[in-house]
Amino acid sequence: MHASRIPSHAPANAPGRLADVIGDFPYRIQLAGGWIDQPFVSQLNPSPPGSMVVASLKPTCHLMDRAGMATGSRKIAMALWNGRLPAGNPAALVEQLYEEENRGKTEPSGRRT
Repeated sequence: MHASRIPSHAPANAPGRLADVIGDFPYRIQLAGGWIDQPFVSQLNPSPPGSMVVASLKPTCHLMDRAGMATGSRKIAMALWNGRLPAGNPAALVEQLYEEENRGKTEPSGRRT
């Protein structure tokens, strides 16, 4: 059995692919550094912008929310683009996600670049 398929004993109305349940957007984990995109932290950095190491992980299972896997950004992106990353200029997509993530916030967080 292929790991991303629903087993044959699953209910008839079960989705056919794991991505149908958890989406195709990658999770993101910060391996080193971090928080430099948060204004209350970055304002204390004596030599901005700082650095970090980030890895993108293809989802093979659902990961717990609020566990350091950028699930907040992932949820916003999935809602914004109906579960699939649209074709287009990556920089424009980053800008669109940034704007959506910070809508109504007095102190936006995240980096545009």
